[in-house]
Amino acid sequence: MIQFASLRSERFQTFHEFQKSLRRGIYLPLYEITNEVEKTFAKSLRSNDTVLFALPFSSLPFYGTAKSLPAFAMVERAIKEGKLKPEKIVVEPTSGNTGLALAEILNSLGHSFVMVVSRKISSHFEMELVRRFNAKTLELEDPSDTDSVLQFIETHNRTPFVLLVKLPINYCPTDEPTGAIAYSKRLVERGKGKILMLDQYTNSANPEIHKTVTAPSIIKGVDEYLKNGKKLFVFLSGGTFGTALGLTQFFIEKDIRVKLVIALPRGEDVFGIVDLDNAKRRRFYQELFSLLQKNAKSDLVEIVEIDKPLEKVSFMWKINEEFSKNKDLDLTGGHSSMLVLWCALEYIEQKQLNNAVCVLLFHDSSKRYDKPTETAAFEIDESVTVDETKVEKLIAEKGARLLFVDPIPSFTPKEVKATVCEKIRSRFGVTLESWQIKNIEEVIQIDERSLKEAKFKEEFLSLIAQVAPSKPIVFVCPHGGTSKILASKMRSLGYENVFSLKGGLDSF
Repeated sequence: MIQFASLRSERFQTFHEFQKSLRRGIYLPLYEITNEVEKTFAKSLRSNDTVLFALPFSSLPFYGTAKSLPAFAMVERAIKEGKLKPEKIVVEPTSGNTGLALAEILNSLGHSFVMVVSRKISSHFEMELVRRFNAKTLELEDPSDTDSVLQFIETHNRTPFVLLVKLPINYCPTDEPTGAIAYSKRLVERGKGKILMLDQYTNSANPEIHKTVTAPSIIKGVDEYLKNGKKLFVFLSGGTFGTALGLTQFFIEKDIRVKLVIALPRGEDVFGIVDLDNAKRRRFYQELFSLLQKNAKSDLVEIVEIDKPLEKVSFMWKINEEFSKNKDLDLTGGHSSMLVLWCALEYIEQKQLNNAVCVLLFHDSSKRYDKPTETAAFEIDESVTVDETKVEKLIAEKGARLLFVDPIPSFTPKEVKATVCEKIRSRFGVTLESWQIKNIEEVIQIDERSLKEAKFKEEFLSLIAQVAPSKPIVFVCPHGGTSKILASKMRSLGYENVFSLKGGLDSF
């Protein structure tokens, strides 16, 4: 058995070295953190005979994150299937960690890599790509502009390169017309067979590697506790939901008594993970709950939504100082890991867990992140959210007007406007006028602060004031998040006749 300690090194393992290690068998180690957590947060866990373990991915090669495993697995599968040929260029939409791992792997194999991200990517990721691979950056103003990237590829095709493509979006990759997934697919379509997208969001190599490596590691690490009758709880977050699906597949096949608790943010973005509305659109999320239903195991997985998530992450951040005292091992956690920690502590207290062993997946390290900005004083008003049936009723009975807001801070392409108009006409039987499709820059003052702190533009408030008193206004956006914030802000200013379509355009 290969000892995991042999992987802990400043030197990154090569693709083939890691491949050999996996064949021999690797178990990721668990580290008990009960004492550190009790000390830092004044918690009493042992009194209930409950222990906490962290499973950190930070010691893995390829930048040490939960995404290091699927990045390796997707490349390995593409090679075996003959898809990743020497002349191929790989493109991948990512929040950062998968991209870093793929950059390391593909560069070592002599392949060029195009990493498609939002403009909110951590500066630490960008700096690391430049430092390690002399990466170039293309910051696009038009999310439909593929010509710039294709031209770069054409003029840099003699030697392997890493290209960071920053889209004018603020959210995790999506398949909507302006999202990073859709953009990557357009590059593949226009690449004339030269570009390959591995697609962590649908590639089954993603959950499979967690089924074969992560899940057995958890059981091996807590086996003695389970033999002594403790109940197993595994806490994690969800981005692609590949980790959650892989773990669930393993636990069901092995008939292991476990509860999987998945922490998701509500009301604001947390880097690298999605809220519940977006999670439901992920293929692996859908496969996960289909698997649970098929096997009558619905109680195996529990989704926990966390309000004001950045505030919680910020509070949890102080544990990283305690963990950093260990110079030999990086036990610290990034934003998603700290949300998992908050979720675990709240869950243990609220459910009054006793005689439990809790394994927390620390998806990546704190070293590539700044401490998050805490939530602004502005509060989300959940009462603004209305479903499609309610919107139909508002239109029929009160002549409600729909107002679509494009959350991307650049001009809205004609084809996007046309898609919006057609979707709304087909669903609600109303035709949008030009003033009913707004770019976010026409609505609020764009600056470096969060959307919640931004102020409305006076001309937009004047427009709303002309319509809202007599007719309700229903804000619509791609996913429902931006529209809910805007409607809540309007309510806080005294505009009671405003609403937000739940789930946005993706709801139908």
